[in-house]
Amino acid sequence: RQVDFEYMWEATGYPAQERAHAYEKFINYLPPDKRPHFFDAYTELMWSHDRQVREDAAWMWELWNRQLYYSTPRPDPDRSVAEVTTALDKARLFQHYRNNNMFLDELFGKSPDNNQLVEQVASLPNIPIRLVHGALDMATPVDGCSATSTCI
Repeated sequence: RQVDFEYMWEATGYPAQERAHAYEKFINYLPPDKRPHFFDAYTELMWSHDRQVREDAAWMWELWNRQLYYSTPRPDPDRSVAEVTTALDKARLFQHYRNNNMFLDELFGKSPDNNQLVEQVASLPNIPIRLVHGALDMATPVDGCSATSTCI
């Protein structure tokens, strides 16, 4: 759902509010004119022909991303070649999926609310499904899990 992306990545979302210092660092890495469209800006940087530009952008992305999946703020890890390479691969993969709407349009068709999974859950095969949402999960709002569970 579009609202889930906003929750996770926008300045008004819970993670940005809860981890304001880390979010500011993530956003302020970009020039002021690029900040309103930070996904596009980071995508552009991470596909730069300049290796240092790619790696620095991926590292900033990774530092913010690590804050999303833990109940308490995480210290910045040591920057190594392996960590940066992994960060760049993960960030590019996430952006590829995000820029293609998680490929849900191809699977379920367009949705005006970017809510294909919830709208089309009845078309999934009749298989047992369990939805799990961690009590301290900052990356996804619990109402997304609830909305999906009511449709199953």
